[in-house]
Amino acid sequence: MIRLVFHLVTTAYWWLHAHAPTNRLVQRVRSAPRLGWTPICLLIALACLTTAAGLGAAIQHGAPGWLNLAVLAALWDGVKIGCLAPANVAWTIRARLACRRYNQQTDAAMREAASMADGTVPARTWGSFAAYRRSLGV
Repeated sequence: MIRLVFHLVTTAYWWLHAHAPTNRLVQRVRSAPRLGWTPICLLIALACLTTAAGLGAAIQHGAPGWLNLAVLAALWDGVKIGCLAPANVAWTIRARLACRRYNQQTDAAMREAASMADGTVPARTWGSFAAYRRSLGV
């Protein structure tokens, strides 16, 4: 029984992942946090909420009742993507602070190693966020 439930949940997850575009957007934003995603998320959330409002007005003026499902889906997507925008800002700040901390640690280690070897201190070596992620194995 547990195996059946696990299989159904897994199947539903992968089906939604494959067919729901907002789930793909959430995965993309969470995998590579950049501030450029924030206005995109806000515009998509605004479009979803505007669509929900328009469908709600159409339902009040006599449109079929099954459109309530579309209103719920649009509201869910709008709220989900709208909450993703500020979370993306927090994730980006956290990633940049971690990158800065990593660069400072590697610079200190390089200066210490160089000063011990021949007495010269190397120039600042600029790391990148990609190098930091590679060092973590992400």
